[in-house]
Amino acid sequence: SCIPKMPTLRIGSKGQGVEFVQAIVMAQPIDDDFGPVTRECVIDYQMMKNLEVDGIVGQQTWTSIVTA
Repeated sequence: SCIPKMPTLRIGSKGQGVEFVQAIVMAQPIDDDFGPVTRECVIDYQMMKNLEVDGIVGQQTWTSIVTA
C-alpha cells in the first residue's frame, strides 16, 4: 500500500499534496498552503466520514480520501 508513504499534512504544510487535499475537502482558495481554512475543512471532512477529528491529514484521513 502506498498510503503509509503519503505525507502527514497539517497547519504550515505546503505543496501539491495540500492542493489535492484542498480540492477533496472543498477548501478555498486552493493555494497549496495548509492554513486555518484548510484545517477547518479537514475537520469537517473527518467528522462527515466518522474519522478521528484532529485537523491533520494522516494515514487514516489519507486512507479515506484515496479509497472514497
